[in-house]
Amino acid sequence: MSNQHGPANLDVERCTKIEKPPFGRWETPVLQSDSPAKQRVLVVSGCPAFRAELNRIVQGEGDFVVCGEVETARTVSMSVARLNPDIAVLHFESETVNNLALIHFLRTKYPALRILVVSDQNDEVCAERALRLGANGYLPRTEMAHECVHALRVVARMEAYTTPAIAARMLKKAHTAGQASDKPVPGLTRREMKILGLLAAGLDRTEIARRLHVTPRAVDAHCVILRRKLRLRTNEALKAYASGRV
Repeated sequence: MSNQHGPANLDVERCTKIEKPPFGRWETPVLQSDSPAKQRVLVVSGCPAFRAELNRIVQGEGDFVVCGEVETARTVSMSVARLNPDIAVLHFESETVNNLALIHFLRTKYPALRILVVSDQNDEVCAERALRLGANGYLPRTEMAHECVHALRVVARMEAYTTPAIAARMLKKAHTAGQASDKPVPGLTRREMKILGLLAAGLDRTEIARRLHVTPRAVDAHCVILRRKLRLRTNEALKAYASGRV
């Protein structure tokens, strides 16, 4: 979503490989047991150790089953459509614009999918960005052994999850800093900041043009300049940046 089979210790009846994608990555779907009560979990991580660890954790629980593993973000959407998971666990080794864009894309395309981000960063800023973009939960990997099952159960109920320590820091930051999205971004003009705010509000190019009394082409030109200044490659990444900016 590797020319690599899933971990050998998965408690499943069989593993099969689907047709190899044209860009050379394998998706390994893991067929779940017949228990209707089990929540299907799709694991998205390029780290074999992480995938093995999560499988060990899930294997010992009766209410979850890993239905598939994906190594690259490029095949996540295809795997969600094919395997129909209840929860996607996204492992991020670091916060990047592409990772933020993936959260935003999955939330938009698959509104019923629950998303749990497991990050190598224990940071309330990263947690806030992920949650604002549509993740149901944010779990630092350092807490994974003790908190992963609880986090899965919380997001399975369509509730928000993060660790108490991160939640406390987020509340403190919100109390002392106010609305961080009002802060100017160095190097951007007032018009560019306005467009950034309208993108964060979910408006498309036509709606933005109507609000600013300009043509859609003028909005496109501003977005090109914004992407260049912010070093973003796509409009999707620009929308993700606008929505998750702190």
